[in-house]
Amino acid sequence: MAKLAPEISVLLPVYNAEQYIKETVESILNQTFSNFEFIIIDDGSNDRSLEILQIYAKQDKRIRLISRANKGLVDTINEGLELSLAPYIARIDHDDIATPERLEIEYKYLEANPDTVCVGSDFTLIDYRGRCIGSVELPKTSEKIEQALLLGECPIANPSTMVLKEAINLVGGYDKKAFPADDYALWVALLDIGKIKNLNSVLLKYRVHAAQVTQESNVKMTMNTKIVCEEACRKRGISNLYDENVWLVTEKSRYKKFLGYGWYAFKTGRRWMALEYAFKTIGQFPLYEGGYRLLLCSLIKRLPKKIIR
Repeated sequence: MAKLAPEISVLLPVYNAEQYIKETVESILNQTFSNFEFIIIDDGSNDRSLEILQIYAKQDKRIRLISRANKGLVDTINEGLELSLAPYIARIDHDDIATPERLEIEYKYLEANPDTVCVGSDFTLIDYRGRCIGSVELPKTSEKIEQALLLGECPIANPSTMVLKEAINLVGGYDKKAFPADDYALWVALLDIGKIKNLNSVLLKYRVHAAQVTQESNVKMTMNTKIVCEEACRKRGISNLYDENVWLVTEKSRYKKFLGYGWYAFKTGRRWMALEYAFKTIGQFPLYEGGYRLLLCSLIKRLPKKIIR
């Protein structure tokens, strides 16, 4: 019996992800939609990532595992695009988790809506231990997404997306010059040839942890986002609305994020998690009073009844 051609190519770039990679790979292999190829490129990891991936590749023939010297994220993704055989490209990052029905829901939507070239979804935020620390709802319509993009926002979770391969090829793939705002640049480019939607479903668990963004990469992201945004506004004949001071990650914005995780844990009945984030906030931002307030409340106040595991 002839092997069916894959209907989806799932792309997973990996670099030093031994702590999380098992959960990520299993979340794809256990999808309700099964006719896909799983292209995993190990980008020169120097931890146990490749060893772990080799075990999965032996167990599941849908995996196409490539390992080579480090080239960087954008080159790795574009290499995966060139290798892909399916008409749809699904992305996942090496520390995130797809819900079981993700591929099925996104595939059915794109099949039923040929004017849409890309879909993403809402997502749940999880921390380094996989604990829920919040949820994010994104704009749903292509018009709302375009409005947000032209303000310099990125209203699409890249690891939740499925994109028409033909559309990515038309815009030239991920732009290395725009890194680390290459995903933002892709969404702006795709809007010139079709619609982008966020589905009203939570299809991803997006992990946040300390190793993700350095101050240097954040500054570069802000600068390159501004360049792409200004060009998009110029092409549309509208005034540039981008304000880099709004989107630049500062010490105060990082403090508010840590503190927000702690209060979310407290309000959902998880005292030990709230205490952990109180100590993290105090340790990193000792001059701000919010961490001490969270610590005191976590120690002495009665917890809400609602508990999220």
